[in-house]
Amino acid sequence: MHNQTQMYNYADKLGLNKDGKDAYRGHEFFVTPVRICKKWGQMSFDLDYQTRELRYFEPVVCKISTRLPFDPTVPPGQA
Repeated sequence: MHNQTQMYNYADKLGLNKDGKDAYRGHEFFVTPVRICKKWGQMSFDLDYQTRELRYFEPVVCKISTRLPFDPTVPPGQA
């Protein structure tokens, strides 16, 4: 669904249907990729968009990838 949603930004330039996401309208998770693509997707195609270097994100990625798997004994929000 994300791919079809992202295509809204460029599909018409390729002669494709830019509203392919509409096939998923009504799905319980329809809104999430639409929000993500609307807020962040288009800027990923902007070569002048200012972003941080990859090393900025390294501590967060390491924290997430090295933590213990989901523990059902920990109440939500307590991890």
